[in-house]
Amino acid sequence: MSGDGVEVIVEGDLIVAADGAYSAVRRSLMTQPRFDYEQEYIEHGYIELSILPKNGEKNWRQISVRPRVERFPPLAERTVHADCTGQYCKLIHDFRFSDKTFTVTLFGPFRIFEEQLNDKAKLHIQIICLLNPPFVQQIAFFEKHFPDALKLITPEALTARFAEIGYQSLISLKCSPHHFGRGVVLTGDAAHAMVPFYGQGMNCGFEDCLVLADALDRAKEDIPKAISLYSSTRVTDAHTINDLAMYNYQELRDLVNHTSYKLRKKLDLALNRWFPQSWIPLYSMVTFTRIPYSEVVKNRQWQDKERDSSGPGALSLPVYRNPTRHVGHRPLHYRQKVSSMRAQRSKII
Repeated sequence: MSGDGVEVIVEGDLIVAADGAYSAVRRSLMTQPRFDYEQEYIEHGYIELSILPKNGEKNWRQISVRPRVERFPPLAERTVHADCTGQYCKLIHDFRFSDKTFTVTLFGPFRIFEEQLNDKAKLHIQIICLLNPPFVQQIAFFEKHFPDALKLITPEALTARFAEIGYQSLISLKCSPHHFGRGVVLTGDAAHAMVPFYGQGMNCGFEDCLVLADALDRAKEDIPKAISLYSSTRVTDAHTINDLAMYNYQELRDLVNHTSYKLRKKLDLALNRWFPQSWIPLYSMVTFTRIPYSEVVKNRQWQDKERDSSGPGALSLPVYRNPTRHVGHRPLHYRQKVSSMRAQRSKII
């Protein structure tokens, strides 16, 4: 539809639908036979907040950040447990920008947002009682649970952000196939929106471009053949990273404080130190290589089998599997992160 309301019809050899999680193209395909689709909203919401520079200082120097083998610096590890198991709020450091600002994200169950961080619902009570100014709940919540973060975010910026955007939902979706007819292909969130707990949403979208370009080369620019080839290889990997992201969400929610989880992480790192070309932890395979996501899971299953069957002498036996034949890294990840991660790994253990 043009600016003056006139419908414009344009034809093309290939339509690449990269129009996001609520894709209009995918929605139209859902009316077609044999197009599978599923979606799930998780029980946690989020809000992104900013830590602004103070007097030109780099606030990120005030926060000790781990290497990215783990995604959470000490500030982010502050967890607020609610009444039942697995219900928590977590403040997570995301990105540092060249203008000396941080982005941090508050994750928590919707019940916490609605009961403890939603002043709009109680605004009429505050007006009647004349006890507290609006949005006092957010400030009180951060003063209690994240006082160090509140000093950097500032109460004014915190309440302004809640008033401006509020908390958001997180969706995970899968569909199949990722192509239709002779010239329509789905990429990015339109094909596989995922929860952010593996940090692979944008990376996976860029990798879609690489896989599609490779398919076009292999098909010698035959578009119908190329998009069919792309879909047949990409659907499995897209579904796999969706499942991995959801698994990581459950892991962070329920397992991260379990002794067995911590022991497994230490074992993975130790085996990787001894056999760096043979034993690569799950997170490293996903984040720092271009091993197909579906093969990452197969490697992890092999690791589980080896660990469970090797017995007491497992750590002294050489194990071999060579997933590093897939050279390169997923887009947007820096090569030096691997060496930095290994150099500082002892500090994590």
